[in-house]
Amino acid sequence: MKTYFLFLLSILFLGNSYAQTAKSLNDKGIAKYNKNDYTGAIADYSKAIELDPAYYIAWSNRGSAKLSLQDYNGAIEDFSKAVELKPDFAEAYCYRGNARAKLGAINESIADYSKALEINPAYAEAFYNRGVARSTLQDDKGAIADFSKAIEINPSYGPAYYNRGVEKTYIMDDKGAIEDFSKALEIDPSNAMAYYYRGVAKVNTYDDKGAMDDFSRAIEINAGFAEAYKSRGDEKGFLSDSVGAMADYNKAIELNPNFAEAYCNRGITKLVFQDIKGAIADFDKALKINPDYGIAYFNRGVARLQADDFSASISDLTEALTFNPQNAEAYYFRGNAKVKLKKDKEAVEDYNKAIQINPAYALAYYNRGTAKLKLTDYTNAITDFNKCIGYMPKYAAAYYNRGLAKNNAGQADNGCADFAKALELGDPDAADAIQKLCK
Repeated sequence: MKTYFLFLLSILFLGNSYAQTAKSLNDKGIAKYNKNDYTGAIADYSKAIELDPAYYIAWSNRGSAKLSLQDYNGAIEDFSKAVELKPDFAEAYCYRGNARAKLGAINESIADYSKALEINPAYAEAFYNRGVARSTLQDDKGAIADFSKAIEINPSYGPAYYNRGVEKTYIMDDKGAIEDFSKALEIDPSNAMAYYYRGVAKVNTYDDKGAMDDFSRAIEINAGFAEAYKSRGDEKGFLSDSVGAMADYNKAIELNPNFAEAYCNRGITKLVFQDIKGAIADFDKALKINPDYGIAYFNRGVARLQADDFSASISDLTEALTFNPQNAEAYYFRGNAKVKLKKDKEAVEDYNKAIQINPAYALAYYNRGTAKLKLTDYTNAITDFNKCIGYMPKYAAAYYNRGLAKNNAGQADNGCADFAKALELGDPDAADAIQKLCK
């Protein structure tokens, strides 16, 4: 979680009695602010300003209280008055940057942080806050540079390590991210988000056990962390613990009933248990929450194919392809649904597209070969089975179907050799084919 740092300042003013009284009112305001009585603090700061309109500290502190009450425009006005009265007031520029960031004026906030740093080049919080702002603009390298500078100034700056780690995940520097999250956790072992994102980085580096441990630690710290349950469920599913994955998805959904990704992944897990109806219900729920969820359309399409609802499957897979036209699996499964509807020529077109996207897609070659076999295009069917066998040399069905294609193409001897290989690999239909077609 990216946070901004505010610090209230109090300066001992020497001079006339009005300034001294203004200071005492300012101090009262600070005491109330520290007790989260922001309205009371504003009242005291306002009295201080009334007594001494040039008291820039009171203007800045009132701005901080307004910022805490989410009165961002009022805060900007007060911080602006503070820097008008004291142009080298670095903190007021930094705080005004925070208020502007809250209003979405990111470029203006960056200008304020930069001004603060021009005045005070060792201002770690200004580097940190500018890094947060640059991250909002997806300037990952700029953000990393600012977080690094904050750390250089303050080597114990835990949030800077954490946010630099997040930025490193964005630029796929997962090893560096893990190092930063580990440092953040060394400084603050209760940072559940650091455990979570370190887990994400470990997933990306194929450390599935380590990732699951980190997600579990995040959950121990924050029992309401729905995303951590969902991510741990993903890891359990990857490690073939489907029962554990289901439990985690259930918990994630209990904590966040609008968690589309958790519904989608629970649906995938239900397919493992052959609960096709339950899976489709989960995909339906995910799409109700997020109608633009392409992966949910894809998975519902696959589920509907398994439920023999071929037309609905084609509709879902077609919709999935509008979100990701490079989804080879969507073309493959849509081709399978078209085969079931006896639309073999259209199926071949889908398998063509799947292979174009993924030239090593062995099953797409096999299914295209099977469709061509049905279309009596024996020569090209043989070519496809050859490609499939090249990638999957122990796939008995490919030898069997290549045998049929060769037999129909007048290559009976070669076809019988394929039937024999299919039988050797365990195809139950190969023995019958040998008996009928090989003499």
